[in-house]
Amino acid sequence: MLMNLAHLFPDWRYRALILTLTKRRVASRYRGTILGVAWSLLLPLLMVTVFTLVFNHFLHVRWPSTAIAESASAESLHAALNIYLGLLVFNYAAETLGSAPYLVLEHPHYVKKILFPLPILAYVHAASTLLPLFGGTLVAALLALWDPAAHPARLILLTLYWLPLPLWALTLYWLIGSIGVYLRDIAHLIPPLSTALMFLSPVFYTATTLSEPWHTLIYLNPLTPAIESARALLFPSTLSTAALIPLPDPSPTLISLTAATLFCYLARRLFVKLQSGFADVL
Repeated sequence: MLMNLAHLFPDWRYRALILTLTKRRVASRYRGTILGVAWSLLLPLLMVTVFTLVFNHFLHVRWPSTAIAESASAESLHAALNIYLGLLVFNYAAETLGSAPYLVLEHPHYVKKILFPLPILAYVHAASTLLPLFGGTLVAALLALWDPAAHPARLILLTLYWLPLPLWALTLYWLIGSIGVYLRDIAHLIPPLSTALMFLSPVFYTATTLSEPWHTLIYLNPLTPAIESARALLFPSTLSTAALIPLPDPSPTLISLTAATLFCYLARRLFVKLQSGFADVL
């Protein structure tokens, strides 16, 4: 069985090294700070506070489904949590985009001095950025206890609905990371691309409010199924009278997972093909 895994997943043999490097990267991320890993919980909490203040008390933004809220404070929290879930997914993608061009560039010693399996750097980066994502999800679940319309226990299912996200992250790391070695200009394109991605993702709105063909087109964005499924899990439709609240439609997630798997495979092959010239460029 291990031989089959090594054949299908060539990086499986380096799992211990990946785990070690991931721990080191997470530790370096919070090294020198007083609160350490606690920042992964405090920053999301601060984000929710800011969103509640700005979008509800300053801009008076009302989420489309807040008719189910029982009070003004619950309505504010409801809108803030919906926006916050969208930003959680977007921030994971934005951090991936921001660091992808430097995947190889910030580790030149791995390229020049030693024989090192360079493709595993993508796993290390993708895994280390999962901590803020799931830390933020925990904060959302705790705050949702004060929202009468929320079902925070259902967020545990995000581990299934968010399966495509790490695969898309790996795709970006291998694709942009390999091209970024030869084309340094790509790093300067990331900020405007990230801004465009934020507004082309249902972060500050919901996909259900869009008319055709935009409703269909927005699901071409891999972030859309992740954001919409998170909201549907936390805030299921109140029109359902069934004793067992149905789960979100898994079809968009399955389509995204299939596409992510294919593109991930192709991106890794491109990375392996291009890595032979990394040492000459660096």
